[in-house]
Order: sequence, then C-alpha cells, then structure tokens
Amino acid sequence: RDLAVVNRLEWFQEQQSLLQRHQRELQVVQSGAFDMQQKSIRIGEQIIKLQTEIKQLQAAMEQAQNQMRKEVESYEKAQADLAKLQIAAIEASQAVTDSIRRMK
Repeated sequence: RDLAVVNRLEWFQEQQSLLQRHQRELQVVQSGAFDMQQKSIRIGEQIIKLQTEIKQLQAAMEQAQNQMRKEVESYEKAQADLAKLQIAAIEASQAVTDSIRRMK
C-alpha cells in the first residue's frame, strides 16, 4: 500500500513537472506572439505613413503636371503670337516694297 502511495506521489510530481515545463513553453510562445504583434503594429504604422507620403507625392506630381500644362499652353500661345507678328512684318515689308515700286 505504501508503494502505491509512493508511485502515485511520483506520478503526481512528474505531472506537476510536466505542467511547469508546458507553462514555461507557453510563456515563451506568448512572449514571441506579443513581440510579433508589436512588430505587426509598427509595420502597420509604417504602411500608413508610406501611404500618406505616396498621396502627398501624387498631389505634388499632379500640381507639377498642371503647371507644365499651363506653361506649354503659354508657350504655344506665344508661338502663335510670334507667327502672327512675323506675318504682319512680312505684309508690312511687302506694302513698303509695293509703295516704293509705285513711286518709281
């Protein structure tokens, strides 16, 4: 009977030792999970920050494109005005030439 009690006691101690080992392993796993969760939160924050920067860059690019469009339109208008002035200069020169011919 004492042997049965001793055996039961040894079995209980083994179970308790196993339980303690599993608890330590669980703590390690929980600690790792917590670390992963913290890293995940930091990565999420970085993603949000990058998305904000991307939106700002897209807005800046859109503004630059609009400015370039305006400058191209202005350049094209200046080219058209210059062409009109050249035509007017040619017509004026022709009128002077015609006038000189008539005087002769």
